[in-house]
Amino acid sequence: RRWPCRRISFYVVENNLELIGRHLLFLALALEPPDKMGLQEKSELYLELHGNSLIRSQTAAYLQEKAHFLIKCITNLDYFQCTLPAVDVSALKFKERDQLEAIFKFWRNPDLKIFQMDKMWDLRNRQYLGTRYDSRKGAYDWDLSMKLHDRGAFVIGRNEYFKWREKGVAFEIREGIYDIPNKSIASGLLLRHVLGISSIQADYRFS
Repeated sequence: RRWPCRRISFYVVENNLELIGRHLLFLALALEPPDKMGLQEKSELYLELHGNSLIRSQTAAYLQEKAHFLIKCITNLDYFQCTLPAVDVSALKFKERDQLEAIFKFWRNPDLKIFQMDKMWDLRNRQYLGTRYDSRKGAYDWDLSMKLHDRGAFVIGRNEYFKWREKGVAFEIREGIYDIPNKSIASGLLLRHVLGISSIQADYRFS
């Protein structure tokens, strides 16, 4: 039995604007016309942008292109409705739209130094492992065996898992050099240091 077609609305409740920006990016990717991008290429781009800290130059160029497109959308709602009619952002406040524009401009900026992902990943690794950092490969092996393989996740190989733990690269779909920071995972977080002093710093998070 086939159910009659009906319109379904999905509402996104999210107070982190970087994640809203990521939702818009992935929707724009999913809705690329088939004559421009095939399903396999969409899937590979999605995995790379969604799960990698470092991406290829081709993917970085696509991110910059979509960032420019999303800037035009978020600053002109009429243009937004013409190009992405399935998405309604009218509930966003003017201040939130301005912040989204700033996020997309950050993505579009080709300067690699403004988001040094490799250093931040290593710093987070050091903080997480603490005294085990110098013997981190042993810690990776323990986590893979005891936390993943013991639960049946044998599809995750040792080399792939170690590369992800060391560099944050989870998906290497095509041959290429993964050396450009994935700015779409950047987030301006309020961090509290040991001394109790708070400051805004660039960090990263995966949605």
